[in-house]
Amino acid sequence: MYCYLIRHFIRFHGVRHPASMGGSEVRAFLKHLAVEHKVAAATQNQALKLGKG
Repeated sequence: MYCYLIRHFIRFHGVRHPASMGGSEVRAFLKHLAVEHKVAAATQNQALKLGKG
């Protein structure tokens, strides 16, 4: 699951390295998951933890 979220996050932001991104990119990705993919809150929380890791 984590590998999928990381790959999806990187591709969502045009294959930029995660170290070059910040909170606004994480929020945009979480909004994308919620709106476009109707992802559950628990999955969004996992993605948020990855962004803080």
